[in-house]
Amino acid sequence: MLGCYNYSCYICGIINIICMKEKTEKLIKEMDVMDIESFLIEIKSKVDGIKGDFIDLLSGCTITFDSGHIEYNKDGKWLFYYGKKDNIFGVRKKIWNDFECNYELEHYQIHNLLKKIVEEVLNYKNVTPVLVLV
Repeated sequence: MLGCYNYSCYICGIINIICMKEKTEKLIKEMDVMDIESFLIEIKSKVDGIKGDFIDLLSGCTITFDSGHIEYNKDGKWLFYYGKKDNIFGVRKKIWNDFECNYELEHYQIHNLLKKIVEEVLNYKNVTPVLVLV
C-alpha cells in the first residue's frame, strides 16, 4: 500500500491523485503552454515558501523528548510534535491555518506537502501530518 498502513489514508491518497489528474487535464485543455508554465512556477513557489516557513519555524526551537514524543517548542509554546509510536507529526492549528491562508491551499494539499517536507527536513519516513486543535 505504498508505505502507508492506514487504509483510509491510502484511499485519500488515491482520491487526491485522481482529483489532481482531472484538474491538470482540465487546465491543459483550457490553457496554453505559457499559462501552464506560469502555473507550475506558482506551484513551485508555494512549495518552496512552505518549506522555508517550516524551516524558519524550526529554527530556534527547543526540542524535548517525552515518553515517545518529540516536541518542538518556541517561546514557551509547542509548535510541532512527533509521535514515534504512531508516526504522526502534529502541527499546531494556527501554523496549519497560516499555511492554508498564506499559500491559498486546501487542507489535503498542506497535508501532502508537509508529509514530503517533514520527511526531507527531519527525516521522519512515511509520517502522517495532523492538525492539532490547540
